[in-house]
Amino acid sequence: MNAIVAGVAEEAAYRGYMQGILERRVSAPFAIAIVTIVFTVVHLFGGIKIFPLAIPVCAASVVLGVLTAITRSIFPAIVVHVLVDGATLPLEWGLVGRLPVGRFQVHGLDTFFVAGATVAVVCSLALVAALIKLLRVARVQVATNVA
Repeated sequence: MNAIVAGVAEEAAYRGYMQGILERRVSAPFAIAIVTIVFTVVHLFGGIKIFPLAIPVCAASVVLGVLTAITRSIFPAIVVHVLVDGATLPLEWGLVGRLPVGRFQVHGLDTFFVAGATVAVVCSLALVAALIKLLRVARVQVATNVA
């Protein structure tokens, strides 16, 4: 339930309200950057309080901001936000395992780090490809509606 409430409320506030107002005054990338800074700081002070988690929170905010800017709607960002929170909150709260933050392997190859880094790189590349395709589709729809 928290994932749904947070996804809807945060996307309405950060991307719908804050980013929307900023995009009318400045460029979309600048608006996304400002919203990402605020989003990350609030999450660090308001809940997670673990600095290494600022990186994925910041990355998620950028993705959600770009998704909102491309689609001109907060609904896709709400869906992604709910799914991400649904997958990560049980880890954060200790309901399913423990967060691997702060644990380091002293000797040899850290297989968890390598696996995590590999997944992050592959998913990042897939995300960039999907966002580029979404941008192309959005441009075609805008061009079709204008003509």
